[in-house]
Amino acid sequence: LVHLDQPYVVDVGLGTGKLRQPVPLETGTASGPLADWRVVESDRPEETHLLEYDDGEGWNGRYVCTAKGVPLSYFRAANDYLQAAAESPFTGDPFLSIATEAGYVSCSDRTLRCVDSDGEGERSLSDAEWYDHLEAPFGLSVGE
Repeated sequence: LVHLDQPYVVDVGLGTGKLRQPVPLETGTASGPLADWRVVESDRPEETHLLEYDDGEGWNGRYVCTAKGVPLSYFRAANDYLQAAAESPFTGDPFLSIATEAGYVSCSDRTLRCVDSDGEGERSLSDAEWYDHLEAPFGLSVGE
């Protein structure tokens, strides 16, 4: 949660790539290029809120949360796992993801994936194309 003029739910992860703006915790929706988002009451006793999205197919639950704060140490085990475990999606082959104005672009295992309001597309990259795509759209360059 972020507290500005009112409390908002924000997502700082890679996730689905759909949540781009703060969503009011109490009332209202937030619209993005790929989906609309809202927070409703959760039916789970230990979680007070459910973050839902509608990508044109109706409202779907994505995350549950509570407004109760937790210490940063609460996240230590998950952080360690994501950084070091062989099963973690972040320790194997390179994975790139970047938000675009209309959606996002990701690249993993030599597969380029583009998602926007017009749909999704994928294509395989050759080794040479892989290095070309590090620079655009991801803004990375590989030294000689």
